[in-house]
Parts: sequence; C-alpha cells; structure tokens
Amino acid sequence: MFANRIPHQTIRGLEEQESFRSMPYDMAAARGVTDMKSALIVGAGSGEPLDCWPPPRRATPWVSDIEESTMRVALAQMTSGRDIGANLVRCRELAALAHEGGARWILYPENAPYLGDDIEKPSVAEGDTGPMVGAFRALAADFDLWVTLGSYPEAIPGSTKTYNTQLLIDPTGAITSKYRKIHMFDVELEGGVVLRESDGCVPGSEIVTATIPFDGEPTLVGLSTCYDLRFPELYREQVRCGAKVLIVPSAFTLQTGRDHWDALLRARAIENQCWVLAPAQYGHHHGKRWSYGHSVVYDPWGHLVACASDREQLLFAEVDLELVHAIRRRMPCLEHRRL
Repeated sequence: MFANRIPHQTIRGLEEQESFRSMPYDMAAARGVTDMKSALIVGAGSGEPLDCWPPPRRATPWVSDIEESTMRVALAQMTSGRDIGANLVRCRELAALAHEGGARWILYPENAPYLGDDIEKPSVAEGDTGPMVGAFRALAADFDLWVTLGSYPEAIPGSTKTYNTQLLIDPTGAITSKYRKIHMFDVELEGGVVLRESDGCVPGSEIVTATIPFDGEPTLVGLSTCYDLRFPELYREQVRCGAKVLIVPSAFTLQTGRDHWDALLRARAIENQCWVLAPAQYGHHHGKRWSYGHSVVYDPWGHLVACASDREQLLFAEVDLELVHAIRRRMPCLEHRRL
C-alpha cells in the first residue's frame, strides 16, 4: 500500500493533475524523453512500461571507490489536518510499516500531528511532555526507531503564539535535539492564498545540528523546516559544523512547490555535498490549503535517489555516508571556498 511505486492503472489520472505535470523534467530529459507522459510510460527508449518514478538514474561518480556504510530511512508523506487523533493514528501506522521495512529512522513532515491555520496553533499547543509529543516518543520506543517529528506547535509560557518546533527522538523515546523554525512563511500566493505564519508563531534563533549513529559512526545532521530551504546560509553554517545529512521536513504549498521544491533541494545537496532528506505534506488539507508533496531524497552529487508519487505513502532510501566522503575528497569544494 505504501510501496514506492506508481501503479500503471493510476497513470491516466496522475497525468491530469497539475502538481504531477509540474514535476521536474531533468530525469526525463536525461533519458531523451520530452514529455512527462512518456517519462511515466516508456523506459530507456525500450517501449517497456516503468513501474516506478523516477526512472533509473545515471550512476553517481566514484561509487565503486567506496565501501557501503548505510542507514535505511523512511520518509512519511502525509495529508495531515485538524484532527490530531487521526493524524497520530496515521503516524503510528507509518512507523509500524517503517519498522517492517527495515528502516532505522523515520522522518515525518512539518505539521505532522496538526495542520490547521497558523492562527489556530496556540489553541492546541503543548510542551514536549504533552500528549502529541508523547505519542511520537512512544512509537520511537515501541518500534526501535530514530524519529524526526517534522514539527508540532510548541507552547510558549506567557505568550499567545507558539514555536514551530522539530524534534529528534532516539529509539528509547528520549528527545535528543530540538529545532525551532527560524524563517516565518509570510506570503501572498496566486489564487488569493495568503499565509502568515507569524500570526501564530514566533521564529527561533538557534542553528541546530544533531548526532545520529550511522553503523556506529556518530554523524551530524542539520535540522531545518520548510521555508528555511530558501536560505542557503543556514545550511552552509550547518556544514561548517560538520553536517553530512540535511533534513527538511516540509509542508510546501502547491503553488511554490511545483516550481521551486526540487530545484532548491537539489541545490542544497550539490552546494553542500550532503544527503538531503525532505519528507513532505501532500494534498488538500482544508479551505485553500494544498501541499505539493513529492517527498524526496537527494544524494550529495545532486542525484534524485527516491521521490514519492501523488498520495500518502512511505518512501524508503539507503543513505550511504561513504558517498559524502568520496565526493568531498575528489571534489573538495568546501575546502576551496573563500568567503
């Protein structure tokens, strides 16, 4: 049900959807395909149907030079709403599937337990000992998983606003890191959509990296959330601290996602020579609020390793840290920087 596949019978419906038509064309162009319908249906010019997206990619350079040191991760693509109970049930179902699929780390999108209007968040906000956070701590321990809670509304004592807070939870259920979203999404979009995150949220101020063991190797991960993606200086500072993996749990809007989502994520991967993991909200939430989806994993060479289709699902990928070491050794851009 949550496999990383696009069934053939759904292609006709998918090609009619605006968000799907707006997927990046770089993978199709690399295979000599000039339209997305052909990219979905024809593989490598053979006339044979594909059963997954993206099509097979070119090999990343120097892979043969490295020994595998991987962590299997699972990215949850969700359509969260205002019903916290239903959202938490869904999160637990996805955690069980991640465990069954051999993942060691599950990443949820921004606003996984609650996605209402920003001004509504203070009414459901809680601290890190509340029931929303408790549900994620419990599933981390129950399924022996590292868990990224993409964000939840964190109560601020004495304030009518909240922080948009991301948590990293270890397999014992302990909270190991907390990141409060720095950049507030205050914009006016096409179709009369106005979003003002600052109406209900206060920005954080701290750049955060966290440590996760990859096959026993302590590995720094850079934490960020959604709109932060547009501010490359945040990620460069995380890399200066030693980050090799960048995570971007998001609820990118349909209007911005179809043009900018993949371009920005791929740029962050290439310029920082890092893995980029971006679990995303998808679909219609309420009113005029739609999310783009297309949860993705990019490797440190900028190749698209895995991409979710247009539905709720769990996306698996193998993250190999040795690939970071090999690319940085052969092309030491980070050592060449002058500014």
